[in-house]
Amino acid sequence: MSLTKVSYSMIEAAPVNVADYGAVGDGVTNDTTAFTNAFAALQALGGGQITGGQGKNYAIAAPISGTLITLTSCNNINIDFSMCKITDTTTYTGSQTSTLFNFVACSKIDLSANVVSQQSVTLSPTTLNSRGLKVALLTQGGSLLNVNLNLVGGFEGINAFKLYTDPESYEFSGITGTIKSYGVYYPYIGTFSGNNVDLILESENSGRLFFIYGVSHNKFRAYTKNAQSTALIKAYNGYGCQNVDVDWTDVDSTNNQSAAPRLAIEWGDSTAAIHSDIRININWKNPSASPWGNGIGFAKYSDGGATADSTGRGHRLYGFKLTGFSDNTGVSNSHVNWEAGAFATSGTPDLMTGYEIGPFVALGNNSAMSWAMFALGTAVFNSVTTAQNIYTSNGSQGRVMFNNCQANAYTASTSVTDQHAYFYSNIASDPNSSLQAYNVSKRFVETQINSAGYVTGRTTQTESNSRVGNLTVSQNLFKLYPVSGNSLMLTLKYYLTGDQAENDPLLKNETYGIKSLTAFLDSSGIWTLQTAVANMVTERTLNTAAVLTVTLVNGTSAGAFVAVSATNYNGAQAMGSFELSTSTGQPFVALDPV
Repeated sequence: MSLTKVSYSMIEAAPVNVADYGAVGDGVTNDTTAFTNAFAALQALGGGQITGGQGKNYAIAAPISGTLITLTSCNNINIDFSMCKITDTTTYTGSQTSTLFNFVACSKIDLSANVVSQQSVTLSPTTLNSRGLKVALLTQGGSLLNVNLNLVGGFEGINAFKLYTDPESYEFSGITGTIKSYGVYYPYIGTFSGNNVDLILESENSGRLFFIYGVSHNKFRAYTKNAQSTALIKAYNGYGCQNVDVDWTDVDSTNNQSAAPRLAIEWGDSTAAIHSDIRININWKNPSASPWGNGIGFAKYSDGGATADSTGRGHRLYGFKLTGFSDNTGVSNSHVNWEAGAFATSGTPDLMTGYEIGPFVALGNNSAMSWAMFALGTAVFNSVTTAQNIYTSNGSQGRVMFNNCQANAYTASTSVTDQHAYFYSNIASDPNSSLQAYNVSKRFVETQINSAGYVTGRTTQTESNSRVGNLTVSQNLFKLYPVSGNSLMLTLKYYLTGDQAENDPLLKNETYGIKSLTAFLDSSGIWTLQTAVANMVTERTLNTAAVLTVTLVNGTSAGAFVAVSATNYNGAQAMGSFELSTSTGQPFVALDPV
């Protein structure tokens, strides 16, 4: 009786094993033909599972400028080389590339593999070469790819690709999983294709972590070390990116390319395009041995990336949120900055609006935020902490709010006409700290400004204070710091009660109202009353009233005071609450409670 060796390929619906088609897997024998034959069998089945032997190393030679394996209109594909290795033995020069897998209009793909190719990115010395193996290309549509890739070397990991002129049916949708890469130029690319993406990207000594344009609903959780080029969120041919989430950690890098920001948001050409709903959370610590470029960069080009563009094109950025931690100690660039070109109101006006930056902690020797937006709508800096400067430079009417921020200085350029509001913020105790905003109209609420600093432009400042006990004795409540002669309008809101513990309205004594005056404060801290104190509204009282007196108390160049007293309310439970607003159109330092 004769025996026949049974292979997987003889069992219906069994996995296709490359060994059944002659693959040896010793890392030396050329297994290219065995691979192409095995995948041809998978194509004939219209899908199914293909695998290799545990611990095997399959040597293949991908064709330069060609594709080794193409699967067309296949469904339910499971490619499992997770327990073995595929080694590309092709040597690439210049900008030569090849493709391992091209999935054409395929759906429901599981791809797990360990792939080794010629490195396109190396360190010591640093090289960035646009060449090598492209692991998986997604073309002409399809959906649902789950990946578990471990890549060493090569040009691309996953590329969801279509031309902007291709029909929408050519878009691939639904990519999930993990891509680990070492020395890969592009671990992930989505070019007008690749919507609904949720990927974990772990990368070391690689190039652009991701490069996306014309896509929506992309989420990346990134863990990197020694990245050598800029990740890009880009617009081309009128197509921007919508709903992008990036959560990125890099705290162990020892080497990097100095010219590259880690992440850039760009408009690549002059066709109007919209980026919207971009959310970035970072935890970055830059190596001090070799400086980075800016951490987050914005750029606008007219011709794909070569020529910076400062003419209005009708570009838009609607909704941008940045949170996290950035440490660039010893580095010569900014945490956030404009890289090239600028949004502008000339031509067809550009517009950037709907920012929220923070909570954000910026450590290091450089500007925390440096915005040259020039076409600002609204922006919010919320819980931003830096020992350096927050800089804005916007040429159009806009609104910027700083809430619970700590900075050494807040600066705006001379051409701006924005409105700035500062709530519960602080300019640090550094004697050189300052707030310069020139033509900006500013409002300050419970904001501390160092006495050696200064404010320029049209300003409104608001502070509150209170006193308990005897209110009949005049008390300094607010301190104002002069820089030069200033004419001010002061508005005082007040609420007085004879007994704050009394709840019976028949017994409780209350007085409340709003008073205003104008005065001149010179640089030596001497007041000159210009317009007498007057009620802005009819004073309200309950039972026994108090008469409030406002007094301007001369001081020195270090500050002058506003004091108040009230008749009748002198018991231990008497209480007064006060809010003072000051408005001026000339340089003025700060308003502080005493």
